[in-house]
Amino acid sequence: MESPNVEGAMERSSMSNSSYTDTWAQNGTWITGSSSAHTYSGTSSVEDHLKNSYDIFVILCSFLGDTTILVASVKYNAFSMHRSILAVIQHMAVTDLLTSFWCTIDLINDVSGRKNLSDFMDKVGYEIMNLSINVNIFLTAALTTIKLLMVKYPFHARLWTKRKTHMVCATIWVVCILLTILWQLSKDVLPSEIGKSISQSIRWYDLISGMVVLLAVIVTSAGLILESYRVVTQHGDRLKREGLLTVITTAGVFCITMIPAILVNCAYVLGYCDLLDPLKDVYFYTIRINVMANFFIYSLTVTSFRRFLLGRARLLTNACCCSSVAEENVRIRYRSRADIERVERSIRTRQNCGTVV
Repeated sequence: MESPNVEGAMERSSMSNSSYTDTWAQNGTWITGSSSAHTYSGTSSVEDHLKNSYDIFVILCSFLGDTTILVASVKYNAFSMHRSILAVIQHMAVTDLLTSFWCTIDLINDVSGRKNLSDFMDKVGYEIMNLSINVNIFLTAALTTIKLLMVKYPFHARLWTKRKTHMVCATIWVVCILLTILWQLSKDVLPSEIGKSISQSIRWYDLISGMVVLLAVIVTSAGLILESYRVVTQHGDRLKREGLLTVITTAGVFCITMIPAILVNCAYVLGYCDLLDPLKDVYFYTIRINVMANFFIYSLTVTSFRRFLLGRARLLTNACCCSSVAEENVRIRYRSRADIERVERSIRTRQNCGTVV
């Protein structure tokens, strides 16, 4: 499902209607000639500062958090969970980093009045955002499905390898990239009639696929909870609760953040564009929650990852303390010659006065 950028879309009344060649082109993004023509008017400075501050917070959380997730999982093996779940988590971290890259471009454009970045960079940023959100949607569905199959068929889950999971995730990437290329061809290369038909078909595909995937995530999450309860009550088996809680929490945050996007797409496809205005602000804030939420979810629900973070925090604190002590020792050891001479003169004076034997 493509993620429509409806930020500021309804504040364009000051621009002439003739300037719109395609009022909802490029994956549901309002454009005028090029993707860099997004304008925001009629908003107060307080709202602008709030939006920019929120963007900065999201970017910092995503860059630092998702980078930590990748480093901790690849280099330090800080996640004690099934290798298939871990592989999906790594791909989801990559998609969040790509989405934060778009947030960075959007922030630079807003702060600078959309003058510092070229049309090409602006367009690339939005295409990367749409691609990463599409991939993240299918990866979340894969995450809940894999976890459900692991609980239902535990012996078969032992045969699943990280390589096979990476192949599934790579297939998702390839399909989403091909859809993005097809969308661009329908707008830029193919004849207008054919391109318009393909664009309309893809828009309906975005809406239907988004609703189907969201429903699949809800159904598999509910099935996961019920199957886990059945396994515990009937067979007395012990499940790893933190892995189950991680998947359920991730799916819950995903569903909350994607509902406004689906409503926006539904309003556009059905022709109720007036409903976009009350939904756009909700969509703006909720879609970014999914970008930065995973780090906090894993920190709270995965014990091994939390221990890794606490251990690194202690090392950093000890390094800072040791550095302060070392600097103090250096200052004491290499005190200025004038202070040393002053102390020696004081000692000699006291010796001459007979106060020091």
